[in-house]
Order: sequence, then structure tokens, then C-alpha cells
Amino acid sequence: MPYHDKQHLSDLLHLLQQYGLQEAVICPGSRSAPLTLAFARQSQIRTSTAVDERAAAYIALGKSLASQQATALICTSGTALLNFAPAVAEAFYLRIPMLVLSADRPAAWVDQLDGQTIRQDQILAKHTVFSATLPERGDTDLDRWHAGRLVQEAWHKAHRLRGPVHLNIPLREPLYEALPSSNDLPKALQWQAPLPQTQLPTALRERWLQAKSILLVGGQQAPNAALQAVIDQVIKDPRVVLLSEPVNNLQGGIEQHEAICTTKPAHLQADLLVSWGEQVVAKQLKIWLRGYPAAEHWRIDADAQLADPFRQLQLLVGVTPLEFFTSVAELPMGSGDYQLHWKQAEAAIHHKIQPFFKDLVFGDLYVMAQIAKHLGPNDALQLGNSTPIRYWQLLPQPAAPAWLHANRGTSGIDGVNSTALGFASKVKNATWLVTGDLSFVYDLNAFSSSERPSNLKIIVINNGGGDIFRLIDGPSTQPERETFFATPRTIDLQALAKGWGLTSYLATDALSLQQGLTQLRKSTECCVLEVQTEPLTNQSVYKAYQQLIKSNA
Repeated sequence: MPYHDKQHLSDLLHLLQQYGLQEAVICPGSRSAPLTLAFARQSQIRTSTAVDERAAAYIALGKSLASQQATALICTSGTALLNFAPAVAEAFYLRIPMLVLSADRPAAWVDQLDGQTIRQDQILAKHTVFSATLPERGDTDLDRWHAGRLVQEAWHKAHRLRGPVHLNIPLREPLYEALPSSNDLPKALQWQAPLPQTQLPTALRERWLQAKSILLVGGQQAPNAALQAVIDQVIKDPRVVLLSEPVNNLQGGIEQHEAICTTKPAHLQADLLVSWGEQVVAKQLKIWLRGYPAAEHWRIDADAQLADPFRQLQLLVGVTPLEFFTSVAELPMGSGDYQLHWKQAEAAIHHKIQPFFKDLVFGDLYVMAQIAKHLGPNDALQLGNSTPIRYWQLLPQPAAPAWLHANRGTSGIDGVNSTALGFASKVKNATWLVTGDLSFVYDLNAFSSSERPSNLKIIVINNGGGDIFRLIDGPSTQPERETFFATPRTIDLQALAKGWGLTSYLATDALSLQQGLTQLRKSTECCVLEVQTEPLTNQSVYKAYQQLIKSNA
């Protein structure tokens, strides 16, 4: 039977409602008007707007990160879609579900010099887990079935394969008429998750029991109370060592492994390395694991994704980390002193650095240490991708907020404000963003969002440019460092914040920092604390820390 030519759009919205889509971030545009009006005129899915597509995509990323469910992201045709690419790539490598819905011109107009018309089909395919273009019309049974099947496949793959999906939607004019209703809207296809593995194969159980030293390395991942509880049981075994990294959101392990690995400790080489999760931030740990490989390396990944960042992978175990460690926790404990050796190494590092941190002068590292003391256990923390996350790993006893995240998959200074804003909009707890001056300015369009979460507290460390390039080997010694790498700018951050309607505070020393942190905590609105530090002081402190770690004292 014949239908309205946009019946498949009504079906799309109806299917997403059945699947429980919670939110949609909508960028303004004309070609996308049918999608915009369809989402705006229903009440089941919460909608918000953002003018800047790049910022909008990171806002959606933050929402998806917080909910672990896809957020819809809608844009008009043309280069608007290309601005989604950075956040889509980040979601792809961090395995965060997202649903990109891009309006497109009819295929007949591609490459015909028609305005806002580019080759949108499959344009994000290399960084999505599913990508398809819907039929241009939905006025036949076959077209409706085809479009509905693609929508459902996209939703299931976003959540089963854990990543972004893209549905490109060609739309013909007229664009502003109401979508049709129907009495025969499709029913959502149901999906049964794989049944959990209850026990490891006998061969793996035996190899675990035979190992005398077992090292657990978790990459970036969301907090998981059940996983934490079972790993707490596993690391009671004296043969087992967990390395706690801020972005793996696990506690109870060795925190100073970056400093330990700087000294290339051969005696800590493991019989068995077990890794899971996404990116590992600690560079010295990665270098050490590649130089002192374990006799055997297992990667735990339910999707069987072959990733070998330590260049020693021998076995891919296709179960979830929770399933794996639940099975391991049931095994008898062994005996040995491997965990003791790691704890002794960490104690030696603490002995070195505690006096150093006690006598810190005011600068970036001092500021990070004070922020750590100020955070509560129920707070969420979003760290900038450059110096903030690196400094946090240097702290002797970093705070353990309820959730710690950094866009360490692929991003440089992209989308830091936007991700934090999107995340804060999905949670009730205080969400603290700690970022640098360039990162903050680069993503100012985050505040073009119609949302302004009152629980978002922003700390901008203004050290006069990209301070990371003054610290790390390579760029720090180049004569072009300041002009082409650090790129300092004279920017009035207080005026910028005011221009976006943000309440702002300023800290220039230890006293005003404490006052500013207190003001942020008490504030009932989204606000900014700018902390000004001196680059030369930061360089001196960082260099002194590195020399101390490498010394034999």
C-alpha cells in the first residue's frame, strides 16, 4: 500500500522510543528540519540544542559516557556532519555508543554543485561500528521495512559492539510539514544478550594457578562496582598485582607504577600479564612492558577485538572482565612475594616524593594536589587530555572520585568542555572539569548548548599556553617551542567567561586557590575558577620531580 514519502521517519522515531533512547542533541539546520521537528514535538526523548556541531558531538559523547547508552546526535547536510568526526573517533576508540543522524540531500544532487551537498554516505564509516544510508523515500512497504531494519541494526550494534553508528538520511522537500502518523508502526526487534561464561576453560585455570607472578593492567573504562568487588578478592592472592590508573577507575592497586617503571625494574617482570579496557595513559608503563614482556599475555575482551599495545599478546579471551575475574576469584590462592616486591617499590617512591610534595611551591602540580584534597568521593572528575591527566598520575595519593574520565582515546584538546558539560547534564553529583587555558578557549562553543548544568564546576589552569610542550622531551628544547608549540596567547579568561554568562573567580596564590575551590563547591550554578601559574615555576618543579624519581636517593 502507498504511504507518505516520509513515513520511514515516523517509524525511526517510534523505534527509538521503543528502544528507550533517552536524549537527542540537535544542531540547527534546514535540511534536518523533519528530524528536528519530529524530536522536538514528542515528549518521551529529552532534547537539547547546540549551535556548534563539533561541540554538540562532544556533548553527546559526555551524555553517552554517563549513561552508557547511545545519545542521538542530529545535524543538517554538508560539512556540518564532518564536524562530528573528532567526537565520533573518540567514541569509537573508547567504545562509547552514539547514534549519529545526519540529514542529506537526495543522491541525484551529489557532485552537482548544489549547496550544502557533499559525499555523506559512509563518510564516518572507518570510525563507526555501523554506517548506512536510509532510502530516500518511505512510501512503500519495502522502503519502510528496509529503513526500519537499518535503524534497528544501528541501535543494536551501537550497544552490542559498543561504539558510534551513523544513519545518513536523504530528505526531499518539503521539509517543514508535519510527519505522518500511522496505525501500523513497527515493533522493535528484541535482542538477547549473550549468556555469561560461568567458568574458564580448564587449560586457562591451570595456567593461572601455575603462574608465580601475575600483573593486571586495566585500561580506560567506566566505574564498575561489581568488577571492583571481584578484583578486590583476586588481589588477595600474593602472586597478583593490580596497577591502578586514574582512568581505569579501579582502586586498591599500585598507583605509583609510572614512577616505578621509570627505573626499568627487571625484577618485577611477570609470568602472566592480563590486560583489558581501552587506552593506558602511563607512557613509562607501556615502555617497560614492551621492554620486559611477561612470559604470557592474555587480553580480556568480550568482542574479541585484537589490540596489542604492549607487543606481546598471546591469547585473546572472549569474555567480559567481570566474567573472567569472577571465575578467577573462585580459584585457590597461591603463594609468593611478587605483590610484596611491588609494594616495596611503591613504598620507596612514596619515601622519595612525600617530602617533595610537602614543600611544593605554588604552580600547576601544587594546584592539582589541592584539587585532589578538595574532591569528594561522590564527585565526578573530567581531566584535560594534556598536562592535567599527566599531573594527576604524579600525585602521591590521588583522590578516588566516583568517576574519573579524560578523552584519552584520540583527542588532543578537542571537546574537553563539551564532554564535561554533556556528562554533568546526565548526573546529579558535582562534576569537576580541570583543563588548561588553550583547551578551554578552543572549546568555548560548548556553552552554545541550551543546557548549562549547575553541577558543573570548571577549573582552568592558565599557565600561558600549551605547557606540556615546555615539559616533555623533544619540543621543550626546540628554539621554536614558544611560537609553534606552546603558542602562548594573551587572553582575558575572565572576560570570556563573562561573555558566555558564566560566573568566574580568579586565583593567583595558595590562599585565593582555597577560596576559589570553596566558592565553586558552594555555587549553585555552572561557574569557572581561573588559576594563574608561572610557566618557569612549572618547568622547574616538573624537572625536579623527574630528577628525584630517577635518583638513587
